[in-house]
Amino acid sequence: LDSLMGHTARAKGIDLRIEDRAAYSGPLMGDALRLEQVLINLIGNAIKFTEQGAVTLEIQRGKTHGMTVWLRFVVGDTGIGIAPETL
Repeated sequence: LDSLMGHTARAKGIDLRIEDRAAYSGPLMGDALRLEQVLINLIGNAIKFTEQGAVTLEIQRGKTHGMTVWLRFVVGDTGIGIAPETL
């Protein structure tokens, strides 16, 4: 993702940080293409509405059930946000 979105962030003068806190190195199953599309859209929107600062993608390890490990992807930014009355 850094190679896809990093140049866009740097062009605006903001940092793109990817923090892998999952501590998991085993095989993963899932729809990689759709996951990538969702993350690109979320990160793209975060970059679009961030004038200064950073956009962060944090990968966290969630629940584990036997051989199943859930991963959580959290996108954060220092952008303008959404007004509380809009939520």
